[in-house]
Amino acid sequence: MNLRGNASAYDFHLRGAAHVDGDVTGGTIHGYGEMKVFRDCEADVFSVKGVVEVGGTLNAEQVELYLHFADSRIAEIGGKTIQVKRSKALSILHFLKRFAPDSAKLKVETIEGNGIYLEHTDAKIVRGDRIIIGPGCNIDLVEYHTSFQQDEKATVKAKRRS
Repeated sequence: MNLRGNASAYDFHLRGAAHVDGDVTGGTIHGYGEMKVFRDCEADVFSVKGVVEVGGTLNAEQVELYLHFADSRIAEIGGKTIQVKRSKALSILHFLKRFAPDSAKLKVETIEGNGIYLEHTDAKIVRGDRIIIGPGCNIDLVEYHTSFQQDEKATVKAKRRS
């Protein structure tokens, strides 16, 4: 689906590819495939397995991204709970490395939330209350309030308690 302008839906099910040339707003946005939003995306729940590109801010109470086969790019993410993981399909296909490249990462400028769990994410700033930086992450700065954990297979250049 290619949509010129804005999209608004109470319940948005993605199966395939959706390219929106504006903003997306919804109650629940979930599914599988490729979602490209050229401006901002706002929802109560955002749960997508695949490739996501948001030119502006992705803002949702609950954000769940399951990275699959290619890089996802989002300018900013804001939410109450934020979870970024590699899709299980990549683990299953681990023996087929040439078909499941290690480059399935999230590239983002800023992530802000209360509870944050990240894997395979490149970010400039991660800011929140409880933060767990998992494997494959490369983070410039983590600012946390209550707790911070870092996997040994992650790089965090600087961290500070606020």
